[in-house]
Amino acid sequence: LTRYAVDVRAFGITFSVKKERFDLTGPIQLSWAHSMHPAETRYVQGTVVMPSEEDKAEQGTIWSSFTLPFAVFVGAGVVNAPIARQTGLNAVDVDLVLEGLWRGTQHRQARGRGTQQPQLLLHIEYENPFFRIGDLREELTLEPAPDAWRSGEAPSDIRGVTLDATRLGQTLDLHREKIHRCRLWKQPRLTLSGDLPDWIERFDDWQDL
Repeated sequence: LTRYAVDVRAFGITFSVKKERFDLTGPIQLSWAHSMHPAETRYVQGTVVMPSEEDKAEQGTIWSSFTLPFAVFVGAGVVNAPIARQTGLNAVDVDLVLEGLWRGTQHRQARGRGTQQPQLLLHIEYENPFFRIGDLREELTLEPAPDAWRSGEAPSDIRGVTLDATRLGQTLDLHREKIHRCRLWKQPRLTLSGDLPDWIERFDDWQDL
């Protein structure tokens, strides 16, 4: 399976047949994403009317749902090098997963969450596979401040926010000698403040890679 299936090499697999069970832990682990600001869902209701084929009468159904008009989420992931050697995960596989993260959610539609759009993707490769800076989500801050999101005048789209990467840039520079390669993808509409190191490879879209 690891020879033919990139998803098994990346995320592992669990299956069972009768009394036989097999587990393979995947080297790529993704965390839950969380909002970078206070976020409030809205409760909405509606009615769906469907004609009946028997008597041509209209039948109505009431539906309800919670929606999230706009929010900025941040998540993190890690590639475990020793496990990657066990499953056969290679650099091409990693790029394929990154492409899926970047392109797979573009313009994705969900009733409760609206249109989803990736805005920033940062990938770091270390010289020592056992070294890791840590959770870099803590090095990012979002403007406006939390009070603005509670005031009833919260931003309604990505053009109303600014992502401050000042601390992120400082942390990356601090560990420069331990970083083999760092790549960053950013959507043009996202406003990014703070100086990021010049040695970071930057892309606007995946085709630029």
